[in-house]
Formats: sequence, C-alpha cells, structure tokens
Amino acid sequence: MKKIPLLLLFSLSFIYGYSQGVNDFQKLYDNGKYKQVIEQSDKLLSENDTIFNFWYYRGLSQYEMFQYPNAIISLNKALTLTSDTLSVKYLLADIYEKSSNNNEAINIYKQILNLDTTNIHVLAKLGKLHRAELNYPQAVMCYSNLLKIDSTNSYFYSQLATCLSKMGTEPLSGLYHLASYTYDSLNVSYMQNYLASLMKQQLSDSAKAFIDTSLTRFPTNTYLIRNKAFLLTVKEQFLEGIKEFQRAVELGDTSLFTCKYYGQALFENADYDKAIFWLELYLKEKPKDFNNQLLIAIAYQKNYEYEKSLKAISKIFETTYNKKRIVAVLKERINTNTAYVKYLNNRDSLPQQAKKIHNSTFRDLKEAEFLDNNDYWVCKSLADYYYKKEQLKTALFYYEKCYAQKKNSKNKFLIQYYEQTIRNIKEELHFQK
Repeated sequence: MKKIPLLLLFSLSFIYGYSQGVNDFQKLYDNGKYKQVIEQSDKLLSENDTIFNFWYYRGLSQYEMFQYPNAIISLNKALTLTSDTLSVKYLLADIYEKSSNNNEAINIYKQILNLDTTNIHVLAKLGKLHRAELNYPQAVMCYSNLLKIDSTNSYFYSQLATCLSKMGTEPLSGLYHLASYTYDSLNVSYMQNYLASLMKQQLSDSAKAFIDTSLTRFPTNTYLIRNKAFLLTVKEQFLEGIKEFQRAVELGDTSLFTCKYYGQALFENADYDKAIFWLELYLKEKPKDFNNQLLIAIAYQKNYEYEKSLKAISKIFETTYNKKRIVAVLKERINTNTAYVKYLNNRDSLPQQAKKIHNSTFRDLKEAEFLDNNDYWVCKSLADYYYKKEQLKTALFYYEKCYAQKKNSKNKFLIQYYEQTIRNIKEELHFQK
C-alpha cells in the first residue's frame, strides 16, 4: 500500500475543509443565521483571508444585519478576489444607496452600466439617484435611454416628465405626462400630474376640457373637482365655483388648496362667515401667507368682528418687513378702525373709545405716508382728514398732491372734483385773511 505524501494529504484536507466551509456558509445564510456566518468567517479568515466566498457571505450577512460599513469592507475585499464582479457590485451599490451615499452608488452603477449598457434595472436606479441628487439633466438622459429600450413604459414617461418640469421645460414635461397617462389610463396619479402641468402652463381651457373628460371616468375624484372649482373662480364664476368646492368638501376634501381657494371664493361672494371658517383652517397650516392673512382680516372687518380684524392685522406686522406690504396692512388697519369708530359712535356709552381709535388711525396714516410718500390712497385720506379738521392749508397741500397724480387720468369727473375742491379751499383761505 502506497503512502499518500503529507503535502498532498494537507492539500486534500484544506480543499475538503474549504468546500465544506462554503457549503456551511451558504446553508447558514439561506436559513437566516447571519450572526453565525459572521462569527465562523472571522475564524476562517484569520487563517486564510484570500477566499472569495468567505468574504462574500460575510458581507451578505452583514448587509442583512444592517451593518453597512462592515459589509462595504467585506464586499470590497471580495471584489479583489474574483473576476466575476457584477453580483458584488450590485450589492455594494445597493448598500451605498441605502446608506444615503448616493454618489458612491452612482459611481458603481455606472461601472456596471459600462459592462451592460442596456441594463434597465441599473438605468432606472441611476435615474432615481440623479433625481434625488437634483441632477435633473443626467436623470433626463437615463429616462430617455430607458424609453428607447421600453417605449411604452408609463413610469419612465412620468419620471422623465417630472425631471423636465424641474428644469423649467413645462410644455415638454406636459407631453410626457400625457404619454404616461395614455399608457396607463387607470393610474390616478398620472392623470393628476398631467392636469397639474396644464394648470402650471395656465392652459385653462385645455385643463377644463381634460377635467370634464376625466370626471366621466373618475366622478368622485376630489382633485379634479377642486381644480374645476378653482378654474371657475379664476373666471369670476364664483357661485359655480362655490358649488364645486362644496361638492369636493362633501366628498371629504379638506386639502389646503380647497381651504384656501374655497375661502377666497366665499369672500368674493360676500359670504364672510363661511370664508373666515375656511381661511382659518388654511392659515393654521400656513400662518405666514401674507395675502390670506390680510384677506381674513378684511373678512373679519366686513363681518363686523373688528377686534378680531385688528388682532389679525397685528399678527401680520409681526412677520412682515417689506415696506409696500406694511403700507398695505396700515391701510387696512385704517379701514378697520374707521369702520370700528362708526360702529362705536352709534353706541352712546363708547365715544371715548372711538376717539382713542380715531387718533390711532391718524398715526397709521402718517406712518404709511412716511413709508410711501407717493401712495395716492394715503394722500387722499390725509387730505380728507385735514379738511374735516378744518386745517385748510394742510388739506390744500394734499389735495394738490392728489391732483398732480391724477391730472392725466381718463376720469374727467375725478379731475373736475379736484379742481373744484382746490378752488373752494383757496377761496376759504382768502376770506380767512
């Protein structure tokens, strides 16, 4: 009987042990025993760190246990020990992506794409990552290439449209949104995206026609209904718009869009109580919306809720630093205080309070004048104020200033009014001498 050389015996033992180790790793991994795989690989790799499968299954197990930094180290080592790198690179790219390291993920996906230029999965991943990194031109390139491979894929059209919209090419974006909806006409999201594109382009007639057609398929879709309502109010068809908003609300729509524009439509229809309700809901979420803060202040005033109106105006002052806006708010406070004074003067017990508010109104007028010396409304209000106070010289100064602003106006009656008023004041001043 021949003796087996010791070296050969050792080699056979190692090969058997290696093969057995790999099989054990695969069984343990398949059974979800990731911790055991990691522990056993640590022991085996301490003896020999040049075995691909040990590093590979170690990296896989670390990946499954969300040990991403360790998995990256293991898989990068595995890459150096094999010529078949695709499966490892896929895994590495996925780990980088899940670790929010998008740039590294993009680099590896590009390496894979160099080996497989029509890989749909990788192109889609690259498109998604470029979009996440706000690199819309690269994302557009990826989705364009995907559509060359699969020209009827509604998702790819939708993503391409979204990226083009982000780049400011809305008309082209709209065409691709239409294509996505055409290839998947039951997808409500694609329908809404196309309508949103029409609205952004201010194509009101096209949008309304699309809404009417889509409502035959989706009769209870609140997105369609509220946008139909909005388009009606834009055309100042407030009653019809209010009916559509009411219908959307009855179907459960309380979106910020509806709260805002339903409130505005009710305001225009002089239904101030309801307008206040919806605008209050909107402003709870958007308290810094200047225009609607001012609108609700006016609604309170029109609804004879003067204290609430003044409180709303005070809130606006806390967040507004633009001169023109401050003047607009001051003017509205003047209007509210003026109406409030009339209200108080009709109640015998409150004349003192009315006088206090009246003085506040004058201070607001002077502040508005200081901020915008050429504001016609402020100038006219000061002229009337001084005339009522019989401070004729000062009143004349402001009336002449108003006349200078309006003397080229097409309103002949307004010009005649100022000319006559100025003559009358000058006559009164002459007789006072």
